[in-house]
Formats: sequence, structure tokens, C-alpha cells
Amino acid sequence: ALVLPQQGATVTATRAPDHALPGEAIVAFRDPFNDYEAGSARRLRDGAANPGQERLGFAGCLEPPVAEALVADWLKRRWRERDEVSFALPAGERRVRPGTLVRLPSAFGADDLEVTDIDEGLLRQVRAVRVDRLAPARIAPTLGDATHETVQALAAPALVLLDLPLTSDVDEPWRGLRIAAWARPWRSQIVQVSPEDTGFELRTVLPDAARLGELIEALGPGMPGRLDRGGTVHVSLSGGSLQSLSALQQLNGGNAAAILSRNAAWEVVQFRTAEEMAPDVWRLGDLLRGQLGTEDAMLAGADPGAPFVLLDGAVLSAGLKPAEAGLVLNWRVGPAGADLESDVFTLETAAGGLRAALPLAPVHLRAAFEDGGDLCLTWIRRSRIGADGWDADEIPLGEEAEAYLVEVRTAGGVLKRSAETTSPAWTYAAAAIAADFGAGGAALLTVRQRKRPGGQAGLPATLAVEMP
Repeated sequence: ALVLPQQGATVTATRAPDHALPGEAIVAFRDPFNDYEAGSARRLRDGAANPGQERLGFAGCLEPPVAEALVADWLKRRWRERDEVSFALPAGERRVRPGTLVRLPSAFGADDLEVTDIDEGLLRQVRAVRVDRLAPARIAPTLGDATHETVQALAAPALVLLDLPLTSDVDEPWRGLRIAAWARPWRSQIVQVSPEDTGFELRTVLPDAARLGELIEALGPGMPGRLDRGGTVHVSLSGGSLQSLSALQQLNGGNAAAILSRNAAWEVVQFRTAEEMAPDVWRLGDLLRGQLGTEDAMLAGADPGAPFVLLDGAVLSAGLKPAEAGLVLNWRVGPAGADLESDVFTLETAAGGLRAALPLAPVHLRAAFEDGGDLCLTWIRRSRIGADGWDADEIPLGEEAEAYLVEVRTAGGVLKRSAETTSPAWTYAAAAIAADFGAGGAALLTVRQRKRPGGQAGLPATLAVEMP
């Protein structure tokens, strides 16, 4: 039984205005009869006042006639559900639940209504929308062309070579040069290399297509060591899909991708959420920026069109030899079994194996003035190798010996002093401060870890200090 209100109607009917409803609906899907390429189906509503579109995404595969029928039914249902009816039931009436079909007289007639929401209280405030009992849209049958088979020609792959830092599955720096390829149709790709235009040597085989893409919008600088819930990355993929994962999976290394930054270094980014906004267009959120020591690339940012590579099992070590690290080599990649002189091979020139050998920037730089006017600078080193465990008493030393380069510059970048130290601390004597900054001012203190005393200096960590 319905509850009679003290004021107002027992049954209230509302109708959404025409301009609030879409005049066109589009559904995106994968077409299994067209090599799983992206497809779309659309439906227009005759006489709609609003020309606006509403886009629907379907992550699976649909035959085009099925997609057309589904989007037609969806648009019809969307307009039908513009009519909403609300009424009240006694608190003890429990037979009506969301999804229950009821029939009530209203301004729209005695239509079937589907309960959508119930607000519990002294009374049960029920909201329901009109539903159709009409047959769904007809699915037009499709017949395959049995007179011939479609022969798909091989295509030259899109190729990306990435000079990346050391990862958990790479223990030697020269193996840090990774390779990724994508083509449609896909066939296993062979990877060959030569220092010249001839004499190519087979190095590896890529059995799986990588998920490659490019940025649609610029990616600004970020902050390391924290989850960026507000930042997003918009990517256009060549093919394949992305997926969201849990926070624990992200912290365990999942959904890692490489983005080429403005300083020509690859930033490693992890994302937790992946949402397909349009066919092959993805919005990635809940970011972890500057992973694996790529803070320099993170601070540089990336431009629209910058390459994007999902770092999964399809991205393999390029097969660089130790003596080839840093050498400019010619890489040739193409379908296995294809003619080596054909145009289905992609040629790229690149050098690699250097980033993984670069010492990481120290962290937690701290500066404090002592009573005598000396400035004590301390930091914590990072290691490229074996530093992810929690059972060690101190950070492992991933270099040949512990050594650091300390530089003091003005705010304008003028070098005032440099020093070497073999411990994670350095004292800037009061007399030296007076000689370098007699009138005071801002100083930039930069620390780099070396591979060994006098050896290659790694990435910098910088701290600004106001001199007295």
C-alpha cells in the first residue's frame, strides 16, 4: 500500500528535458572480423533537440551488427528512462527492492516501472523509471565471404629502443638497452645489429607485440616518492589495451611505463588507474613519477607526441654486448621469415647501455650551520643494485668504491667550489664560505655519487642554502 503524504501528490512524476538527453550515442569496441581493430557504431535519435553525443566504451569484442543493435537499444532506453516516478511505502513493506517491477498510474499512464533507488527511513522513499517491454533491436545477419581468403601483407614494425636504468630482472648495465616493437598484423620480429650498413648479426627475437603509444598532452614535472592522485597521463595507443590494478600491485612494480622526456632520458612512471576515453585513447591516473632513479627525466617533463612504452614482458633486452655499451649501432627489426632485403624491416640507429651504469642521485640532503660557522652537509646514498630489500642494515654499495663529488654554485650557476669525499658528509668551512660568499646570498649545493674515486659522476641531488 502507498503512504498518503500530508501534503502533495501520492505519486510524483518528473520528466528530464530534451536538452539534457543525448541526440546521438556511439559505442567503441573491437571488431573480431577486422583483425581486432577498433570499431564504432552510432545511433541518432530523430528530432532530438540536443545534438550532443554520449560515448560508450566496451573493452571486449563485438560484431558490428551486434554493436549497432546494442547502441540503438541503449539510446532508446536512455530516453525512455527520462520519466521518473517517486512514491512512499511503509517501512514494513519489504517486497519492493531495487530492480522490482511495479505498475502505478501516473502522469505517463499505467506503465511498467523499475525501482532504481530506495531511501530508508520512517518511510521508504522509492524512485522508479519507465521500462520497455519491447523486443530489442534486430541484429542484421552477416555472412562471411567464402569465395576467397584475405591475405594480410606484412608490415614494417614500429620500433622503440630504450636506454633504461637497472631493473629487478636486469643485473648487467649493458642489458639495460631494451627494445619494443609493434606491427599489425603481428608476427614474431627478429632483431639484428651491425656497426655498419651490412653484416647484421641476430641478437634476439621479439615473440610478442609491445604496447606502444604517444602522449596526447604535455606531461609536466612531478614530485618523486609520493602518489600523485591529481596528475594524469593521456596516451594514444597503437594497439592493445591497458588495465587498472590495486594499490598493492602498483607498489609491487605493476603498470610501469617509460615516457621519453624533454632531456632525451626515459622517465619510468607507474599508474594505478587506466580508463579508455575513446578508441585507443587512455587516461592514466594515480601516478608514481620518477621511478628507478629517473627523477631527472621527471623534472624535465615530456611534450605531446612523446613516445610511451608499457614495460611488460614484450619489452626485452636488445642483446647488447658489454663492449658495445655506448657505441652507436644500426638496428634492423622485421618479421621472422621475411626477405631481409624487403621493405618490411625497420632500421634505427641508437646507442645504449649507459643509463643503467649511471650512479643514482643521493637523497635526503640536509645542511646545518654549526657554532663556528661551518656548514655541515649530509646525505644518504642510493644503490643501483640490490637496494630493494628490507633486511639490510645499510644501503648496499653498488659501485666499486664509495666516493662523491660536491659542488657549490651561486644561484646563477657560477661554480664557486668543488670537493671530493668518500663518506656521505662534507663540511663547508666558515673561512671558505666567507671567501666564496662574502656578501651572503643563495648557494646551490650539488652532490653526485661516483662509480669510484675519480670515476664517472652520477645524477645530481641539489639543495639550496641561504648563506649568512
